[in-house]
Amino acid sequence: EDKPSYKGFIWDVLISASLLRKEGSNADFWLYYRLSPDSSLDIMPSELLDFLNASGIRVKQLPKPEVESFGQLVFDKFLTFNMTDYKRVMFLDADTIPMTNLD
Repeated sequence: EDKPSYKGFIWDVLISASLLRKEGSNADFWLYYRLSPDSSLDIMPSELLDFLNASGIRVKQLPKPEVESFGQLVFDKFLTFNMTDYKRVMFLDADTIPMTNLD
């Protein structure tokens, strides 16, 4: 892709996970992502997926929508309620930078 706008968000996730680990977090880190309907990709590039995996970040791809929808982006945040294997889940938007351990 000529303009992979998602890459900035990937770096935010990697930085947040790194900061939380340095602060002593033992949490599992998940990245849920959905590619834009305008994207020529069907999946995130393998080098980025490998990098996230090597960083201990689990990745879940959501289906690509047919049209861009701000409402869908907002609704996606509520998918954390489906993470019933966990006693507690905290959603951090990609523009959130943790400054202390949140465990």
